[in-house]
Amino acid sequence: MKLTKQKLKSLIKEVVVGKRKDSMILWESMEMGSDEEAALPTSPTFERIMDVLEGRDPSASTVVIMSGQNPMAAETDSAENASLAERLKKDIAKMGLEYIPIGGRFEGHDERSVIILNASREQAQQLNRMYKQWGYVWGQDMPNFEMIKIDHTQPQGEARAPGSKVATGIEAGAQAQAATDNYSFDISSGRKFIISLY
Repeated sequence: MKLTKQKLKSLIKEVVVGKRKDSMILWESMEMGSDEEAALPTSPTFERIMDVLEGRDPSASTVVIMSGQNPMAAETDSAENASLAERLKKDIAKMGLEYIPIGGRFEGHDERSVIILNASREQAQQLNRMYKQWGYVWGQDMPNFEMIKIDHTQPQGEARAPGSKVATGIEAGAQAQAATDNYSFDISSGRKFIISLY
C-alpha cells in the first residue's frame, strides 16, 4: 500500500471517528503491542508484586522497598553484602512483617532488596538506620510512592529526597526490560519493573 497524503488523511479520519479496528495499520500496531506484552517473562511472584504495587492486593496497606546491601550507596564486598541481605530478612521477620525478596540495580550497584508489607514509617526508618541506608521507597495508597532520604546527621529524621517526585505508576513493559540501571526485578522470572521517582 502506497501511503499518499490523501490516504494518510483518510487513516487519521478513521481514528477520529472511532473506526480504529477498520484501520489495517493501527490494528497491526495494536496487535504487536499485545503480543510483546504476552512474550514478557512472568511468575506467580511477579504477579503478586504487581498486585501489591498497583493497589490490587487489599492485604497490603503500605510497602517499603529497601536493601541492607551497599550501605550509604557505596559498593561493598559481595560476601558482606550477602551477609547483610540475610540479616535484614531476619530483622524484618523479628518485627513480624512479611516481605517479598527482589533484586535490583541502582546507581551501578547490583543489590538484593525486599518489598516489606504493612510496615510503619517508624519501622522503615529503624531498619534503614540499622543498615546505614541512604533511603527507601515508601508506598501508601498504592500506586503512590515516594523516595525517602534518611537524615543521618540526626538521631531521627527523614524527608522526601530532594529532586524526587511522587510516582503514581509502575513500568514493567518492554521499556523497563531494556533498562540497564535504576530498576528492580522479580527474582523468579527476572522481569524488571521501575518506579519512576525522579
